[in-house]
Amino acid sequence: MVDQSAMTDHSTAAAATSLIEGRRGFPVGVIGAGRLGRALTAALVAAKYSVQIASRSEESARRVASETGAAIASILTLVASCRVVFLAVPDGALGSLAEALPWSATHGIVHCSGALGL
Repeated sequence: MVDQSAMTDHSTAAAATSLIEGRRGFPVGVIGAGRLGRALTAALVAAKYSVQIASRSEESARRVASETGAAIASILTLVASCRVVFLAVPDGALGSLAEALPWSATHGIVHCSGALGL
């Protein structure tokens, strides 16, 4: 377990990388197709991960998928098939989204809020 009180930007990135590497056989999911979701998706695809993108706006998800080569999925399908999921949604939507999804003990979830704590 990572000591969250001592995490810096670099240690957060290292923890996320370690989490992803440990689950390399599974696709990685990104929920949110805004600037951050697009950048994360592009970086993960460039690093040769199998990536699924989902968004509340199917049009936005399709655009990111088309630009990056990621697969498009519904949010529920993405959660069901990905063991590592990045939540790249607006801060105000993060809590309700995280609470509404059917997570399991095998999921690694990374929230990308700059304003909210761990």
